[in-house]
Parts: sequence; structure tokens; C-alpha cells
Amino acid sequence: MLYNNKGFTLIEIIVAMAILFLISMIFIPLFSFSVGAIFDAGDKSEKIFDAQGRVDRAIEAEDPSGEDKVSINFPDTDDLEIPGEKLEIKYEYDDYSSHITYFLLEEEMD
Repeated sequence: MLYNNKGFTLIEIIVAMAILFLISMIFIPLFSFSVGAIFDAGDKSEKIFDAQGRVDRAIEAEDPSGEDKVSINFPDTDDLEIPGEKLEIKYEYDDYSSHITYFLLEEEMD
């Protein structure tokens, strides 16, 4: 009788499939989390881009909202006051809120 020893046994195939299953169960949640983080980062970038656009439009419209000078205090000397106007744009992202602050120098407003 001749025996053909060129193939895999059923046990070898089952063990190989079990190993592949375990490896895939480790990496599937990793990929899922990564894709979710990519979409979250994209949403955040869109909100920041929108807020920066509002800052740009406010600068073009010369619509500052705030103080008319910035004071810098130095020890043992006079304070430095810089004339200009402050722009502050607030934006929200999911449960977070933040703002972009821009100070227009008086020369930039002319």
C-alpha cells in the first residue's frame, strides 16, 4: 500500500485556523480604533479651519472684539504697551470648546 504524505492533516489545519483567528481578534479592534481616531481628527481639523476662516473674515471686515492695547510688564522697568485690537473666535468640538485669539497691531489695521 502506498501512502501520500504531501498534504496537511485535519489537526494542523484547525490549529493554523485557530492561530489566525487569535491574531485577527487582536488586530481588528486596533484598526477599528484607528479609523475612529482618524475621523475624529478630521472633524476637529474642520472646526479649527472654520474658526480660522472666521478670524480671517473678521480681520478683512475690521471687526475686532476686545481690548485696544496689550500691556507687557517687565520687572524694574516701565510697562510696554502695544496698540492694536484683539480678535477672539470661539469654536466647539464634541464636548470641548476652545478659542483662537489674534492681536491686530495698529499698523496692520490701517
